[in-house]
Amino acid sequence: MLAEKETQRRIQFGVAKKIKNGSRKIVLEKAEEARDVGFSAFKALGVATKKAKMFIPPSTDVDVYVDWRATDVALGSSDVIPCNHLDSS
Repeated sequence: MLAEKETQRRIQFGVAKKIKNGSRKIVLEKAEEARDVGFSAFKALGVATKKAKMFIPPSTDVDVYVDWRATDVALGSSDVIPCNHLDSS
């Protein structure tokens, strides 16, 4: 009886882990798509921006997070340069 409960718990834990990892993959793919769309929109508006570097921590058994503070993009006026002011050479 105890062995059956332990086996069932391990199966449920394995399934939950697969769901968590699949969800993480989907979220990161959607975030990457949204990031690309954002940069395309700025480019279409004639604004040049730095490309963002996403920090994705190594996979662990604890909840994984994305530290958005670690990105290398800022949309402040000092980091956004209109394309018509760029050197064309």
